[in-house]
Amino acid sequence: MPTLTTDLLTDDMLARFDERAPMYDRLRQALAKYREYAAAGGWKPIAAGPSLGVGKKDVRVPAIRHRLAISEDLRKEYDNGSDAYDEELRHAVEHFQKRHHLPIGDLSRLTLDAMNVPVGKRIDQIRLNLERARWILRDVPKRTVLVNVAAFEIYYFENDTIVWQNRAQVGREFSQTPQYRDNIQYLVLNPTWTVPPGCAMSQRRDQAPPTPWRRGSRRGNR
Repeated sequence: MPTLTTDLLTDDMLARFDERAPMYDRLRQALAKYREYAAAGGWKPIAAGPSLGVGKKDVRVPAIRHRLAISEDLRKEYDNGSDAYDEELRHAVEHFQKRHHLPIGDLSRLTLDAMNVPVGKRIDQIRLNLERARWILRDVPKRTVLVNVAAFEIYYFENDTIVWQNRAQVGREFSQTPQYRDNIQYLVLNPTWTVPPGCAMSQRRDQAPPTPWRRGSRRGNR
């Protein structure tokens, strides 16, 4: 994969692209918004610490409020310097978690790590996804099935509106899901599934009774 540069996707290229996919349009809007955040100075990293929930107080909470206010997850009037994790902050954290497809709940290390991603890196991610979308989302029909590999989700669009979405199973780093587009020829309801040989062997090993050597080893270790 080529290294992303600031010249990879220019504003002129964006303007010339005849987009018909609503997800592409949302990416363009997000790019404009994050450029505004960057022009205003972005945000500073927040120190690590224990998970936070409603009712707790922490010296990091004012910084968390300010971070979420910058990205418009928290209303400006609640960026008030309070060190209390209240209901308004909870709603803001959950809004951030939903936007980033994170587990909904207390402010955990996973959520904090996502908050600490620099605005410049977020811009690079959006620009790279726009470049991919230029090839995959060109001339998208009105009825479309789209898989968001990074979010583990699948969407069904009709007339640029999501009418159904669900979780999707995607590949791993060593067996990545390929990126492509094609026409759906048919749909199989309740398909059969053959257990992959690797999974079958692993289950057999886990369910196998202890061997005499294993039993002897256990006695010897006592």
